[in-house]
Amino acid sequence: MGTTLTVKNVQILPHRLFVLLELDNIMFSISVWFPSINLHVMINSLGELQTRKLLFHSILFDLQNFMSAGTDIVDVTAFDIPINDDLLTLWMECGKHNWNEWRYKNNLPHTPPAKLIGCNTQNYQQSVMTTGSGNLLMFSGGKDSLSTSLILDEMGLDYDTFFVLQSKDGRMDLQRQLIGDVIKYTKSHRHHEVVLFEDYIMAPIETCTKYNFKGIATDFVENISCMFKSVLYAAALNFDSVFGGNEKASDEANFIWDLTGEEVNHQWGKTLAAENMINNYVNKHLISNLKFISPLRKMHDSEIFDIAKSRPEALIKCHSCNVFKPWCRRCSKCCYIWLSYCAYLGYDFAFAAFHENLFDVPENIQVFRELYVGSKPFECVGQKEDVIQAFEICIRRGINGQAINEFKSWMRR
Repeated sequence: MGTTLTVKNVQILPHRLFVLLELDNIMFSISVWFPSINLHVMINSLGELQTRKLLFHSILFDLQNFMSAGTDIVDVTAFDIPINDDLLTLWMECGKHNWNEWRYKNNLPHTPPAKLIGCNTQNYQQSVMTTGSGNLLMFSGGKDSLSTSLILDEMGLDYDTFFVLQSKDGRMDLQRQLIGDVIKYTKSHRHHEVVLFEDYIMAPIETCTKYNFKGIATDFVENISCMFKSVLYAAALNFDSVFGGNEKASDEANFIWDLTGEEVNHQWGKTLAAENMINNYVNKHLISNLKFISPLRKMHDSEIFDIAKSRPEALIKCHSCNVFKPWCRRCSKCCYIWLSYCAYLGYDFAFAAFHENLFDVPENIQVFRELYVGSKPFECVGQKEDVIQAFEICIRRGINGQAINEFKSWMRR
């Protein structure tokens, strides 16, 4: 028997959306701050229904986090926003593909996504808006964001940057500083942020309640959630193009799950299929002329690093570790970026960024091996061919280390 998540109350303040949630008998809250947007001004200019629709979508997919709590019903009636068939389809598709990794890790091959229920659509008229012309760049502070900004600079496009600070990523002031240290090297006109506080992050649910799940997973909806938050900013500030840094490797599945025959892709939310699905939905129901664009879509990481290394003073400030900001130096992502820095910018650059030779850290030997042997790790890393190419370049550069020696032994087999 699953649980039910109910939106109990929604408050729209000038720069903040506050949502009170009830998971059966446990109360949680989500508080989202929009410093660049006055929501009350939006209501006056766009109308209350249109503003509430945009806010509803900006937070909706964050609620899928509660599927990791065994939630089988998500009741959003309190938003008073119509739930149409297209939204139900999008919810189910995202709930299925985004969460395949979580179901695989928890041996739940046939668990369906939570059912979304809300108010009746019959009493509402369809309302879709158009925006003025402008460019918004979703910016997370990694090499893909930087490379996309450099492409926009080369094209001579004016753009603003947009980023989301989240509870799951640790201290907000550190996140803001790290992203700001990279953005200052771009030609962005203005910087916009969303600050997302979720009080269920790290909550001691297992010890304080009757439930035995170990916390609520937060790793699977980020990209979809950020895309819908960018839609809100596009509506409020008149952008018709939202650029992202989704690269070729994101379209490659980690593996095919033998129990279901489904692709399991850690990066599904960044795939072309996901991008097109959301773009089509947004055009039909929210903003008719909005376009999501990923200039890196057909690029291997070797090509992306060739772009990013043209701005080394910015690249050395980049960060993309999901364990500890800026780098934990022990995960697949850190090892992959270290390897790539060594290959495309040289050992000295990599050491200046990481302050340690990750090739010689004993616990990293297996981490490096998993990048080129077997299924791709559950991280945002390049394809096997990207990894092998980077190792081969490191060898030609004369870079040494225990992980390099392990790779040489594997190649000789």
